[in-house]
Amino acid sequence: MLDPVSAAAVRRAHAALNLITPPYDPGEEYFAPTIRAMLADNWGKTKTPQLERHRALCEQFGEPARARTVRIPWHALATRDLQAETISGAYLVPTDSGPFVDALRPRSVVLQLGARTFNAGPGNLTLPKGTNDVTAYWLADENSPLTESQPTFGQLSATPKILGALTEVSHQLLAQSNADVILRGLFQRGGATALDAGALNGPGSGGAPTGIIATNGIGAFSGTTLNRAALTNAQGDIALANAVVSGSTGYVTTPTVAGVLQNRADTIFSTRPVWDGSVHDGQIIGERALSTTGMPASSMLYGDWSNVTIVSWGTPQLAVDPFTKFNSGLVAIRLLFMVDVIVTNPAGFSLATSIT
Repeated sequence: MLDPVSAAAVRRAHAALNLITPPYDPGEEYFAPTIRAMLADNWGKTKTPQLERHRALCEQFGEPARARTVRIPWHALATRDLQAETISGAYLVPTDSGPFVDALRPRSVVLQLGARTFNAGPGNLTLPKGTNDVTAYWLADENSPLTESQPTFGQLSATPKILGALTEVSHQLLAQSNADVILRGLFQRGGATALDAGALNGPGSGGAPTGIIATNGIGAFSGTTLNRAALTNAQGDIALANAVVSGSTGYVTTPTVAGVLQNRADTIFSTRPVWDGSVHDGQIIGERALSTTGMPASSMLYGDWSNVTIVSWGTPQLAVDPFTKFNSGLVAIRLLFMVDVIVTNPAGFSLATSIT
């Protein structure tokens, strides 16, 4: 388990956040004005809130400000609060992280359920992990000698995986009053979908991270005629492994499985379905249950989602190309950002497959 965030670390994270000035208003347009300025060759020449934030972010992450590229604060892609954490840059030697918003969009089920987030800075990331605690026991009397025990430690690592999105828009769209809403929605949905797919089922190859399902050491419960007993067993798996770290527990499955469980009676409360609520967001035996197409067919995960960490390097980078398709008046817009997934405690998850 990672150590709690110290008050000093929180203060330093807040101080780092103050570099991004002026503060970002979630209701403010961000994408469209920036792109229009680039197309008009005014980007960097006229002082705007977007330009100030871009320059502050470039300075914060130690990179030059480029002509047709802009750094976007996570605020512009997210609708949830900031979470500052402490990270470690070396074995058991803690350093402080920068601030990071813990969601691309509420539709990202992994982040909704409580996955942790870290901003790793410029280099690769290592996290210390305790593998065995000090042993405590009862003494026969006050003169009984203590037997020494030593904790043991391991290390987890993360390296940048590049998550990108590319789209083309017309000048007419950029001129419309709702262009910012449209562009923001496109990148939010694409980013949230890709992040969920990587965190849940990333194969660890082809540039993708290693997701929960592909991580060695996760538990399993039966999916055959999935019912209350098996779903309770999943909760028992996590509890017996002492892997309930923060209480951010819940189920994730596919919309199809959620629909099946909506129509299956609870074996104890026969008038109530196993899945109570909407297909998108419901409850199973007192726990939150979400569905996403990022899960493999006929499968379900249960766990304490604070046992997975989404690591980022810097902030998303937006680049504009108005030249390649000049004749047709299309503008290419590319979004790139670097992330990785670390499953800090595999025993904190249990998987059911072949659900019927």
